[in-house]
Amino acid sequence: MPPDHHGKQQMIQKCQEYYRDNRKELKLIQDFDETYQRDDAIRWYTKQSFVYKLINKALRTEDIEQLYLFRFFIVDLCSCLAQEYEKLKQREKNVLRVYRGVNLSSEEFEKLKENEGKLISTNGFLSTSRSREVALHFAGESAKHRDEVGVLFEIECDLSELHDAITVADIAHFSNFADEEEVLFDLGATFEIHSVHRRESNVSVVEMVATSKGRETAQDYIALNRKELEESSVVVMFGTLLCDMGQYDKSQKYFENVLRSPGKEDIAHIQFSLGRAYDFKGEHTKALDLYERSYDIMMSSTQINVKEQARVLNNIGSVYDTKGQYDRAFEYYEKSLKIRETCLSPDHPDIAGSLNNIGQVYSDKGEYDCALGYYKRGLKIMAKCLPPNHPDIASSLNNIGQVYSDKGEYDHALGYYKRGLKITEKCLPLYHPDIASSLNNIGQVYFRKAQYDRALKYYETSLNIRATCLPAEHPDIAGSLNNIGQVYSTKGQYDRALEYYETSLKIRETSLPPDHPNIANSLNNIGQVYSRKGECDRALEYYERSLKIRETCFPADHPYIASSLNNIAIVYSRKGEYDRALKYYEKSLKITEKCFLTAHPPTGKCD
Repeated sequence: MPPDHHGKQQMIQKCQEYYRDNRKELKLIQDFDETYQRDDAIRWYTKQSFVYKLINKALRTEDIEQLYLFRFFIVDLCSCLAQEYEKLKQREKNVLRVYRGVNLSSEEFEKLKENEGKLISTNGFLSTSRSREVALHFAGESAKHRDEVGVLFEIECDLSELHDAITVADIAHFSNFADEEEVLFDLGATFEIHSVHRRESNVSVVEMVATSKGRETAQDYIALNRKELEESSVVVMFGTLLCDMGQYDKSQKYFENVLRSPGKEDIAHIQFSLGRAYDFKGEHTKALDLYERSYDIMMSSTQINVKEQARVLNNIGSVYDTKGQYDRAFEYYEKSLKIRETCLSPDHPDIAGSLNNIGQVYSDKGEYDCALGYYKRGLKIMAKCLPPNHPDIASSLNNIGQVYSDKGEYDHALGYYKRGLKITEKCLPLYHPDIASSLNNIGQVYFRKAQYDRALKYYETSLNIRATCLPAEHPDIAGSLNNIGQVYSTKGQYDRALEYYETSLKIRETSLPPDHPNIANSLNNIGQVYSRKGECDRALEYYERSLKIRETCFPADHPYIASSLNNIAIVYSRKGEYDRALKYYEKSLKITEKCFLTAHPPTGKCD
């Protein structure tokens, strides 16, 4: 959390609003306002008054807006803990052992057992005690409640091996409850669960060891982004990290707060970063507006940062690509690449990014050999300048896999997809959208190989991750639902297919522009189910709605327009209206021949 010297009054005001009917807390808030000094942070936290309650609630619920309001105090508390940690290191020459007694629901306890041998990280300040008896008392109190499990955490902390990766402080002398012998861990402490077992009465014991592994992951991120860190303020980079970790809602709320009270930060950079959060959330119109505003501010500046200019142009191109406006996307991607080739070294990762994006446009247009050429050039650069387990390399491998899948070279595709998945699982959190995308892509290949049960397994795992880490109406969730629907449709389970397709369509109509290609895909797939069920009139209704959108968002000779025309022709043929069917078949064939295709494009669309 970046420091903010203007945050105290915002925090005070919020606390006064929250406790407006509580005289006792209001008096404490006034006392805090009048007497607080930075060195008092630990003492105020241990009072378990308004500061303790509201900050812990915000940390527990990961409420980014509340955390932003308390940023002033959190920074002070972390600083004081760091000072006490230095004193602790001088005193503690042996392994530090502390304890924590809590109550967990049966479900939470089962999850804890499932994570034996794995890492867990705190999402708040972790209070522990040197006294096992004190902790056991809290755990024993917990065990009296039905459907709850009393748990004693035994934590071993070897300060000599942690290399300052974790901050921990003895704060008993600050506390009003000195006999509790409190030891406090700073935010984000990481522990390895060694064992979970029942040892005494109704209390279960969890043995954990403090570890530096969590900090190593963060240091890897910082190392990979060091250049950008040097060129950006800490305030901007904090929100960017949230976005990179898949926390798009939190990143959005964070940057909206920063935008309301900006300091010396670059407004254009904040707007760009906010646009990026919206972009990842699938709100592309909002993202485009913010990108364009950011670009306008940059271009009106007396000192234009050409690297940032290229970055904004690139992201504008990405929005147009997502919206199916490929020519406009290509135009912006080429502008961005031109700037980057002028001001960056030939092996810079940003140039690889531009090459990948141009490859994406060619892939979307069905020009697969051109796409492969750009993708492989991009991957070659990334292999030179990035660590082997970098997420961008995984993304590049996925792109190449997609082209091979579209070309029907499924074993090649699986090889690239699985290499990409292996990297994302190493370098990203378990519930990250990129892992879901890799799983979805592998499922897509198995679907095309007619291995439907394997495809369904990957699609459902992908959906589970997306439902955990993305908003309920995110387009990627709609994509997973669509793909599961397609498996059921192909297996002849039409009612189940319709259920998934219609849920997918509902999300897309809520979260995407009315003329978005993916809405057309959903309509087409629903039409296909009705066609297979023999409900020709309903099939025609959906096919025609799909065609109308595709004619709006694609060029007149696009393969998906040919696909729609072909599907409509099939329905008219089944209805016995052969002249009308022939008319649509001929239109479809004309486009197909123009695209140099030897067969019709697929009538159902995987996402």
